[in-house]
Amino acid sequence: MPELRGKVTAGLGEGSYYVREYSDRIKEKLGFKPFFGTLNVSMDSSIHDMRNYIKYRVDRFEKDGTEFNAVEFIPAKILVGNRAESCYVLLPERSKHRHEIEILSEFNLREKLGLDGGEEIIIEIMGWGVGNKGR
Repeated sequence: MPELRGKVTAGLGEGSYYVREYSDRIKEKLGFKPFFGTLNVSMDSSIHDMRNYIKYRVDRFEKDGTEFNAVEFIPAKILVGNRAESCYVLLPERSKHRHEIEILSEFNLREKLGLDGGEEIIIEIMGWGVGNKGR
C-alpha cells in the first residue's frame, strides 16, 4: 500500500466544528464516534491521486439551514516509531488545504501518539482502489 510522509502541523481550528456536525453520519459510515477534531499533516511531497483509495463517503446534507459538503474517507494507519494507529484520511469536497491532509480517528491522535508540531509521521494508505467506494 502507498505511504505518505509528512509533518504534524497546527490546523485552522475548524476541524472540531466540522467533525461535530458530521459525527452522526461518520459513526453510521465508519462505525465509531469520532474525536471532535482532526490531525493536520503537511505533506513532504505532492499528494498523488488519493481518490483512488476512497472507501467511504458522506454525501452533502443540510442541518439547521446550513448546507454541508460531501466528504470522503480513506482507511489508513499512522506510523510513529514502533507505534501504529488506525485512522482515516479525509477528502472534503471543498478544502482550504493545498499541501495538507486531515486525519480522523476516534481518539485525539496528538495525545494518544504523543505527537508534537513538526514531528514527522508516515501515513500508510489502506484503501481498496478505484470502484470500491462505500456509500
